[in-house]
Amino acid sequence: MKASDIINWLLAETLHLDKTEDIICALAKYFEPLVKVNRIGLDIHTAHPEVFVQNLIWKRDRGIHSEALSHEQIKSQLFVQSPVAKIYNGSGTIRMKTNCASASFPLAKELVAQGCTDYIIFPMQYTRGGRSYISYTTDQPQGFSDAEIEIMQQICPALSRRLEIEFCHFSTRSLLQIYLGELAASRVLQGKFKRGHGEIFKTAIWLCDLRNYTSLALSRGEHKVAAALDVFFELAADTITQYQGDILKFMGDSMLVIFADKDAKASCHKALDASLALLDKLCQHTQTRAEVGIAIHVGSVVFGNVGGCGRLDFTIVGKEVNYTSRLEPWCKTLSVPLIISDKFVKTAELDNASCLGEFTLKGFPGKAPLYTVR
Repeated sequence: MKASDIINWLLAETLHLDKTEDIICALAKYFEPLVKVNRIGLDIHTAHPEVFVQNLIWKRDRGIHSEALSHEQIKSQLFVQSPVAKIYNGSGTIRMKTNCASASFPLAKELVAQGCTDYIIFPMQYTRGGRSYISYTTDQPQGFSDAEIEIMQQICPALSRRLEIEFCHFSTRSLLQIYLGELAASRVLQGKFKRGHGEIFKTAIWLCDLRNYTSLALSRGEHKVAAALDVFFELAADTITQYQGDILKFMGDSMLVIFADKDAKASCHKALDASLALLDKLCQHTQTRAEVGIAIHVGSVVFGNVGGCGRLDFTIVGKEVNYTSRLEPWCKTLSVPLIISDKFVKTAELDNASCLGEFTLKGFPGKAPLYTVR
C-alpha cells in the first residue's frame, strides 16, 4: 500500500462518512500497515460567535474526543506558545522529538507523559485562503521514519480537500443551530424549507417577557441595555436547554420557546419545570434583578417557513400561539410571574395549580380560567 492508495481511498471511498470524527477514525485504521500513529489532532473551524474551533483528538487507546475552544481560550499562554498557534500564524510543517532537550513547546511535556516520542504538524490550506492543521504523534522508540513522514506529507493536500467539505457542513450546521435553534436547523438541513408549508404537531408553547424593559432602556445606554439582556437571556437559554426546550426566537426582551416531546404531558412538565427553575435562578442571581412574566400553553401549531420570497422565518404559527401571547400580559395585571392555561393544567394533569379567576383574553370569545403554580 502506498500514499496514492490512501489518497484514492480518501477521495472516493469515504463519501458515505458525514462526520469529521468518522473520517479521522477511519484514517487511523487505514494507516495501520503504513504509519504507526498513536495520536491525531486537528481543529474544525466554526461560524459560531463564541466558539473559535472544535478541537478533535484521536488516541489509539481511547478513540476520538471533541472539545469546543472559545475565542478566549486561544488567547491563553498555553495556546499562544503551541505549534498550532505557529501554524495559524503562517508556519510550515513543524516536527518535534518530544523526549529531547530541543522540544521547545509546553505541549512536549504532555506528550511525553502519554508515551509519545515524535510529533509532527502539517498546515492544511483551504480553497478560500483559510488554514488549519493536522498533527500526528507516535510512540515508536525511534520516532517516525522518513518513509512515514513522506506518506503523511503526500496525503495532506487530498486530506485538506476531503476535510474541508466536512468543515463546511459542520460550520453550516452550527451556524443554523445557533440562529434558528436545533429543531428548526434540522428541518432546514433536511430540505424542509418550502415557503407556505409546515409540520403540524402538538407542543407546549412558552413565552417569557422581561418586565420594566422600557424604563431600563430609558435609564441606561444602549450598550448597558444589551449587556443586561445578554445576562438575562443566558440564564434563560441555559435553563431552557437543560429541560430540552427549543428556543425559536428572541423578540426584543421576549423569548418564544417550544417543548416538543412526543408525549404532550411530558412536554408540559418540561416547560413547567424550566419555568420554575428559571424563576428560582433569577431570584438568586443578584446581577439581573430581573422580573419576568412567563406564559405557558399547549396545543397544535404549524412549524415551518413564513415570510416573503426573499426573507423567511422558521417559526410556529396558529391560534394556540396567539392564545399564549394573550396570556402573558396578565402576569403583570395579576402580579404573578407565571400564568398557565386551563388546557395546560388538564394536559399536564397538575394537582398543584392555583386558579386566579376567569378573564377575557383579547380576540378570544368568553372568559378563560387562568392558573399559576406557587
